Amino acid sequence: KDIERLLKYKSLRPLLTFFMPQEIVMIQSYKVVSADNETTIEVEVAALLKQGWQPQGGIAFIPETTESKTWYAQAMTLDDGA
Repeated sequence: KDIERLLKYKSLRPLLTFFMPQEIVMIQSYKVVSADNETTIEVEVAALLKQGWQPQGGIAFIPETTESKTWYAQAMTLDDGA
């Protein structure tokens, strides 16, 4: 309702429509997939994509942790389908 009120101001319409998504999606679930190698993170993300999950942002990596491994992580979301 706040957005509808702001849209009444003609001077704000171009700015609001530029920054506002055309469709509002409610996130049903959120998870972070992590792995210690590129192949595993790719396989896990691909499996979630097939189930309807979508990546949220880019992949993150932590180079050479205390275990001398690089860790990769990808946030994934599942919308409510509305």
